[in-house]
Amino acid sequence: QAFVVVAELGSFTKAASVLYLTQPTLSRQIADLEEELGVPLFVRKNHSLTLTEAGARCLPSARGILRLCENMAEDAREVRETAKGHLHIGYFIGTESFQESLVAFQHVYPGVDLNITSMSLERIIQALKNGKVDLIYCIKPMVDSPGNMVFVPTEDAYLQLIVSRDHPLASQERIDIEDLKDESFIMYERNAGTVSVDYMQNLCRQAGFLPNIRKYVKDVPSMMFSVGSSDCVAFAASYLEINTSAHVKFLDLYKDGERIPTPLGFSYLDKCDNPAVELFLKLITSIK
Repeated sequence: QAFVVVAELGSFTKAASVLYLTQPTLSRQIADLEEELGVPLFVRKNHSLTLTEAGARCLPSARGILRLCENMAEDAREVRETAKGHLHIGYFIGTESFQESLVAFQHVYPGVDLNITSMSLERIIQALKNGKVDLIYCIKPMVDSPGNMVFVPTEDAYLQLIVSRDHPLASQERIDIEDLKDESFIMYERNAGTVSVDYMQNLCRQAGFLPNIRKYVKDVPSMMFSVGSSDCVAFAASYLEINTSAHVKFLDLYKDGERIPTPLGFSYLDKCDNPAVELFLKLITSIK
C-alpha cells in the first residue's frame, strides 16, 4: 500500500500524510520493500520522485494485491454478517475472559443466536454429552476423563492451596504438595466445586499420601468460610483468588518443582457438527 500511494502521489511527504505515517517511517517501509525485491523502485533526485523501470513494472501487480486484500476483507465481512444459526454455551465458572469472548463473538457474528446457561459441575458435563449445549466453559481437569471431549485452552490458571490467615502455613508463599501429607483437608462434594474431588485425591496419591478429608462443602463461599474458620486446608484454582476473603490466604502449589496447571477454556464433543462452534473457537483463539 505504501508503494502504491507514493507512486500515485509522487511525494513521500504527501503519501505519509495520507497514510498517517511519519515520513521516516514511510521511507523505511519503501527501503525495506526495495531490499526485499532486490531492485530500486524510485529515482530520487533533488525534489523529484519518479518510478524506476522495475517500479513501473511492479506497480500494476501491487495494485492487484491491494484489490485482492480489499476483496478478502469484503468476503470476510459478508461471512460475518450472513452467518446464522445458534450456539448454546454452558458454564460452571465465569471469568472476565469468558465474558469478553462472548461479547467479541456476538459483535463479529450478530446473526448467530447466542445463549449461555449457568450449570452445576454434575449437569454441565452431562448437558454437553446429551447435546443440550454445544460448548462448555470449564477448567481442563473437569474434562480430562471423558475421552470424546476436545478442550481448547484460552486462559492460564494454576492449582493453589487455601489456608486460614492463622494457619502455620500462612507465613509461606508457596508449598509443595508432598508436604501436605499431615494436613486435614476440606474438599468439594462429588459433582460440586471447580476442581473435582477425584482429581484432587488423585494428585495426593501421586504425591504419596491419601488426604485426610475432614469436611465436604457444596460451593466456593462455603469453602472459603470453612477454611477461614478452621485449621484445614483446601485446593482451589488460581482464578478464585480475586474472590478471596480477608480470612484466607492463597499459596502457590508445586508438584515436582513445577506449578500444577488447571487452564480455563472451552470443551466440545469431537463429533460436533454445529458450524457456529467452529466460528466461535476460531475467533477466541485468534484474539487470545
